This record gives sequence, structure tokens and C-alpha cells, in this order.
Amino acid sequence: MKKSIAVGMLLGGMAVFAHADDQSFEYKDWEMACDNTRTCRAAGYSSDDAHARVSVLLTRKAGVSQSVNAKLQLANVGDEGDPAIPKAVDFWVGQQNLGKIILKDAAGNFNLVQTRALLTALKGSQRIYFAAGKSRWELSSEGANAVLLKLDEQQGRLNTPSALIRVGNQSEKSVFAALPMPIIHQQKIPVANLKLWQKQVDWSLLTQNLKVQQAKNKSDERECSSLTENDKYTKFEPQVEAVLPNKRLLVSGLCWRGAYNEGHGYWVIQQQKPYKPLLVTTDASGYENGVIESSQKGRGLGDCWWHAQWVWNGQNFVKSSDTTTGMCRMIQLGGAWDLPSYVSQVK
Repeated sequence: MKKSIAVGMLLGGMAVFAHADDQSFEYKDWEMACDNTRTCRAAGYSSDDAHARVSVLLTRKAGVSQSVNAKLQLANVGDEGDPAIPKAVDFWVGQQNLGKIILKDAAGNFNLVQTRALLTALKGSQRIYFAAGKSRWELSSEGANAVLLKLDEQQGRLNTPSALIRVGNQSEKSVFAALPMPIIHQQKIPVANLKLWQKQVDWSLLTQNLKVQQAKNKSDERECSSLTENDKYTKFEPQVEAVLPNKRLLVSGLCWRGAYNEGHGYWVIQQQKPYKPLLVTTDASGYENGVIESSQKGRGLGDCWWHAQWVWNGQNFVKSSDTTTGMCRMIQLGGAWDLPSYVSQVK
């Protein structure tokens, strides 16, 4: 459930995040996402109708000789009747007890032996669960094979000894190397009198320019609907957010509003007419200290989110992060995991 510009929508009562590329994949109770360094993560969950819910996260970096790291997260949203969160759980595959996993804030790490057992179990049909006293948290393997096969494909591991699903004897030379994490040198934006600049911009002309620009890019997913729709609840009321170097401004305006989300458009414009607006995003939540950020719920309960940020590098606002928190499965309010599609180092 990721995309470079992702917006939560309500469809048939379920939260949906549109996909913009093939770096993510979701099937049944499992999903995966790879970031721009080729690190891939796969998350699995209890079945959607489970009472005691649990999730696991598998993380594998790109390159030869990279092991899989596995984490556990028990549901902890305060639902009445949910099992109490223990200090540790026993990890079971079928009738075999693989030992305890120590928990902190309902989360814990698998050891190497447990991780190997989990990966083997996901290929089969044995019951996978976690136990403490009379409580049981069962993990679904429905969709795991397809998702882990996609993960292997994205890292170039198909038919190699290191593949998780389609293991073979092909040389590990086919395994993709890790890509370097981009480094962004964030620049400070001086404090300025925004009220003064608010009066100097010809907003009518700028709005018209934005409409023309949008009409030329009808296929662009980053549409600002309030520019063209006459809706009293979603008025495009632009304002100056920052005064930028080289005689430019950062301006914003409300672009869309849904049941529990709203998106603001941000543009870098010239200080003088005809402004020549350059769109950053239409899905922002706010701006502060040189950072435009977006936080959008996958559904009103707030158990799944999309987050992104753009930082000022002295020339433009460039994306520095893009991530979701995983499926909407009521594991944690605020989201269970961090499944990024884009990461960077901001200095």
C-alpha cells in the first residue's frame, strides 16, 4: 500500500492506498515494499477477522550474504476483550515450541533459529502462533509465498541459494547490490515578513496560472481539485509560507478534503509575475522550518498511515522520505511498521 504520492481513500469501508510502482505488492494477509536502496520489507498479519491479532516484519538488505531480520508485534490498541500483553510469548510452529520471544511495548525480535523456522513455516500449512498462558496470537501465512517471491524478484534472488521461495543453484552474481542512500543537504530559510508578501502577490493571476498548468497535465495524479471545483467546503485560499532565496516564494492552498484527510498544495513561485509555479505536492499536511510534510490516514481509526517529507536543499523542495505503516489491521494506533519506498540522509 504505497505510492510516491499516496492518498487514503474510503472504498467499500476499506482503506485503500494507490500503488504507483512495482516496488510494493500486497496479497491476502501479506505485503512487501522495497525502498530506493533496495532494502525490502515484508509484513504479515493475523487473518482480518482474528480476535487476538499479531504481525511480523521481515527485513532484508540488498546484496549477497544478507540475512533476514524478523520482528514481532502484538496488537495493542486497547480493544475490550483483547488478551493482556505479556512480557514474553512462546513461538510455536505446529506442535513444536521454538522458544520465547521477549517483548517490550508488545514488540520483540526473533533470534536466528526462530527466524529460520518462521521462514520455513511460511512455505507450508502448519499453524504459526504465539502463546502466553491461555492466550494465542495466530499469524496467517495466506499470501506469504506470493509476497516473498516478489521480494526475491525485486532483489534479484530468484533461483539462487539465498532465495526465500524459489531456491536454486544459479550464481549469486545475479543478486542486486545495494544502492547508496541519497544525501540531502538541507538549507535554512530565513525568517521574513510573510504578511507583507501576502499583500504583494496577485492571487487571482497566480490561481489562473495554476489552473492552466493543471489543465496541461491532466494525467498528473497530483491534481488540486479545489482549483476547478466550486465547493464551499474546499476553497482554494492561497497564502505565502516562506520567502526563498533567488527571489522566490513558497505558497500553499487547500487542494482537497475527504472524510478524515485533507491535502494542501505547495508551489515554489517567482516573486514577480508571471510567477512560473513549480509544484511540489498536493498532498501536504503542513510546513515548518524548511520541511513540507504529509501525514494521511488510511482510515478514520488511525491504525494505518502514509507519511512523506520534502526538504529545502537551497534550490527546491526535494523528497526526503516516503513511507506507509502497513495494512489497516488494528495492530497499533499510528501504525505497526515503517515500510518505506524512499529513504534519504538529511544533513
